[in-house]
Amino acid sequence: MLRLPAFLLCLCLSGTVAAQAANDVLRVEFRSALKTVEAGGEAAESPGLRSYILYPYLQAARLRQAIKARPGEALDAEIAGWLRANAGLPAARALQRDWLGNLAERQQWTTLLANSEPAAADDALRCHRYNAWLQTGGVEDSLRDEILGVWMTGQQLPQACVPPFQWLQQRGALTPERLEQRARLALEAGNTELADWLLRGVPAARAAPLKHWSRLLREPRPAIEALIAAPQEKVEWAPLEAAWAKLARGKPDELAPLLPKMIERRRIDARQIAELRRDLAMGYALDRRAEALSLYKLVPDDALDDKAHEWRVRAALWQGQWELAAQWLHAMPPAQAAEPRWSYWRARALETLGRRAQAEPIYNTLMQENGYYAVLSAWRLQKKLVPVSQKLVADEGLQQQLMARPEMQRARELFLIERTDLAGAEWRAALQGADELTRVQAARLASAWGWHIQTVSMLNQMNLTRDLTLLYPQAFTREIEAGAKFAGIPGPWIYGVMRQESLFLPTAVSRSQALGLLQLLLPTAQQVARKWKQPVPTRESLFDPAINVPLGAAYLRDQTDRFGGRFILTLGAYNAGPNAVARWLPQEPRDADVWIENVPYNETRGYIQKIVWHITADGWLASGEPQDASNLLLPVSVPTPAAAACLKGSPGCV
Repeated sequence: MLRLPAFLLCLCLSGTVAAQAANDVLRVEFRSALKTVEAGGEAAESPGLRSYILYPYLQAARLRQAIKARPGEALDAEIAGWLRANAGLPAARALQRDWLGNLAERQQWTTLLANSEPAAADDALRCHRYNAWLQTGGVEDSLRDEILGVWMTGQQLPQACVPPFQWLQQRGALTPERLEQRARLALEAGNTELADWLLRGVPAARAAPLKHWSRLLREPRPAIEALIAAPQEKVEWAPLEAAWAKLARGKPDELAPLLPKMIERRRIDARQIAELRRDLAMGYALDRRAEALSLYKLVPDDALDDKAHEWRVRAALWQGQWELAAQWLHAMPPAQAAEPRWSYWRARALETLGRRAQAEPIYNTLMQENGYYAVLSAWRLQKKLVPVSQKLVADEGLQQQLMARPEMQRARELFLIERTDLAGAEWRAALQGADELTRVQAARLASAWGWHIQTVSMLNQMNLTRDLTLLYPQAFTREIEAGAKFAGIPGPWIYGVMRQESLFLPTAVSRSQALGLLQLLLPTAQQVARKWKQPVPTRESLFDPAINVPLGAAYLRDQTDRFGGRFILTLGAYNAGPNAVARWLPQEPRDADVWIENVPYNETRGYIQKIVWHITADGWLASGEPQDASNLLLPVSVPTPAAAACLKGSPGCV
């Protein structure tokens, strides 16, 4: 092995440090310049910035602003040249979209055709290109079918598509049959406005069932009652059943009296009766009502889909009908029954029915795979759980090859300046067509950068779930410890929520405008800050982990107090809201696993289950000790008087 002399090694290291320091300076300069340009300003730049690997992004931002300020032939030539020089760069996509839209507005059809792609993924860009063909007289025989392919969708399309669609109509291509076909697609997508407009061109007799379908989507109960009152009216069964199922999920008591009328008046067959009973049973099961069991008993197995199989088992579990739960678990399709969820409940039923010797091997098998049902199995066996951990091998040579790719270098730089949307595009470009070994090393690189969302997503996509050091990084430990001390709750509880909410991305923003590591809504964070006598945060300050984490921890503590120390209820409230959890509280105590399994929102149920596992994995990694989840899995009982006051909206509760 070749060893460098000490003085040469020092020179190499000092050169690396100096280069890194210079790059840090350029990164700060670039970030500031890009922000200024995107806001419509002018940004000075140093000579060094022009050699920075992200400089094309600054050029693209300037050109996008120029489209607004000085469109014209000179700018068209400049943009075309830049796009040719930077073909394939993700930064080029937004610029090209803006430019082609501007060319269409200015009716520069020849330039648009020369610079657009026939197979553009964007509907607006495709329609701009069709307009250019139509305006320049270059219509090909295949163009009609191509435009029809875009037109035939259940979704609304951009305004740019109106002229080519009018061209189709003028040539008789939008026949009643095609209008009916697209109306069906619109109804399948729930787009009743589009469907109603399309059906104006369909003969009345053929349109009538689809108009009923549209009304069933818009006004399900009045539509069902009207169809019961007029049994001669034709309607397709699938949308009628779908509307019935939708109503059943919300108000089963109001729907139940309509069932005998539906059977009598519309003369539906045995299969259809079974489907309506199944849907009504689902509604009662979601409300955790005993009526679900009596209805499910009337539904033959061949009328059950996977969801119905699940919910009739859940209904039996909630009502404590373990023999019935075991019977219905046995009736599940084999592939479904083999899932860890239902394997656990099969063992749980056996245990409860006094056949623990048969249950224990199932529990022990489940403990060999990581996840929520491994935690539950250890809990039922009164054992502490040691997660299964197996590190993926590092290949530094392959990592160096990856980092030699410009796309990967740009992805890293964009991540470091917190432009994760652009970083993700570069990341995907760098790994297009990569094999599993390469993707594993890319996941390791992302983890080293702190871009944990990429690491976790990639490993989960490949079903590589045993390298817990990569999947559960020890990130923001100082902030978590401070938050735990401030709020008086265990650090792993904060960690578990953080991993599920943001995957350790401080700048995360949800569609509902929840912000930062613990995804706090600004009004909630401000309310918590006032209660806990902390500085009231701004939107921007919630991206600071030192502010976000203590406030999030305080909110978790408030909700845990509100729900009598049951952290699983806190998790439900964090995801679905405290009012929803209040509705789900049982009149009589329920075991934690039974309560969680019967949470009616799929997202919230999965959220709780994942965080229970996250807490277990983090606790083991942090301590090296086997984990006991019994403090998480306390029975869910009627709240204490103080907690009940909170549930009714007492002023002292958040």
